[in-house]
Amino acid sequence: MKNHLTVVVLLAGFFSQPAMAQSVDKEIRVPFHFAVGKSLYEKNCGECHGMAGNGSEEGPPLMHKIYEPSHHGDESFYRAVSQGAKAHHWKFGDMKPIPELSNRDVGKILPYVRWLQLQHGIK
Repeated sequence: MKNHLTVVVLLAGFFSQPAMAQSVDKEIRVPFHFAVGKSLYEKNCGECHGMAGNGSEEGPPLMHKIYEPSHHGDESFYRAVSQGAKAHHWKFGDMKPIPELSNRDVGKILPYVRWLQLQHGIK
């Protein structure tokens, strides 16, 4: 009986480790200095643009080449937050302004978004 229990425990450990390794490998580790921007993003932007910036049924993905700095520069993000944005690339409708976010907040969110874009090959 003791040998049977040992085999079961060893097999359980063997089969559980690859699944754990896979979930860790897929997770992008966010550098500490982007933590505040990430938190502000998730609280104010994630519902529409997706928690990882991959979009949702409510809004477009920020992890798309359309939002690369050469096409949508940093100023366009500040303007979208303060004034809203007309739908022009996607069919999600217009983005409403987010008055509870200050320019200072956007200045913390934007470096996080740009870093995340780099992780997805968007330069």
